[in-house]
Amino acid sequence: MQRTWWFSRGNVTTTHHAEPQHIYLRTMNLEEFVQGFAEQFDDTDPEEIQAGTQFHELEEWSSLIGMAVIAFVKTSMGKKLEGGELKACVTVEDVYNLVKGK
Repeated sequence: MQRTWWFSRGNVTTTHHAEPQHIYLRTMNLEEFVQGFAEQFDDTDPEEIQAGTQFHELEEWSSLIGMAVIAFVKTSMGKKLEGGELKACVTVEDVYNLVKGK
């Protein structure tokens, strides 16, 4: 049996077996990634965050938001993103391309 659950940070499909349970994370396109990235911010208007946004320049950007982005990438795409890698990215699309290439 296959079920799909929607979370605020992505779509996870699980296949139920006796053991082990397999979790398949859905591949995101750039638009979905930008939307998920924007959801990590509390006070910044999501419309302000686009693929070309230089996210380090946003007033709300902080190490806490960075950790939320790292967690978002892990839980929604199943990829590990290091803090130094995130720091080296300039735009949201840079982060997407980095993660997609992993």
